[in-house]
Amino acid sequence: MKKLHTTLLIFFIINHLIGQADELPFQPSCNIVSLDSIASILEIDTMNITQQDLNFRTKTSLCYNIADTGVRKLTIRSDWKTPQEIQNKLLENNYVKYLAEGDKYVQNYQEVTSSIGTQTLFGTGLDENNNHIHIIRRRYDNNSEIRVEMIKEVLDANAETDLLSIIDNV
Repeated sequence: MKKLHTTLLIFFIINHLIGQADELPFQPSCNIVSLDSIASILEIDTMNITQQDLNFRTKTSLCYNIADTGVRKLTIRSDWKTPQEIQNKLLENNYVKYLAEGDKYVQNYQEVTSSIGTQTLFGTGLDENNNHIHIIRRRYDNNSEIRVEMIKEVLDANAETDLLSIIDNV
């Protein structure tokens, strides 16, 4: 009886964890990561960050974190797709395009191995002012996506690890 109880408990925990990995929880993007963590990633003091929380209807949440000095920004964007976008497999098709062609500023995306979500991509590029863009995207089937983008004056060797740590803790 005790063995059955333990087996059921393990089964429940695994199913609970798998369920969490298959969907993006609905929450404001500014609640995803602490300001201290953002300051650490941007390599500045929390006092030097301006944070702006924007929500558009119930489908998109944006969190802008901008350093008061230099060119350092970290944007977290969460999107939940409409039934029509889900049916048209918008996210799946976009991810195929990102891997093949990139997008406006990020031409070299690569797939990142992750047990969370359906697919995770990381890419780097240059913006119109030659600042370095580091971006990580994760889709949850065709239902939702979280994207974390960091802009710095220089290429950040730790960017993939830092940005992955943010979306892995959603």
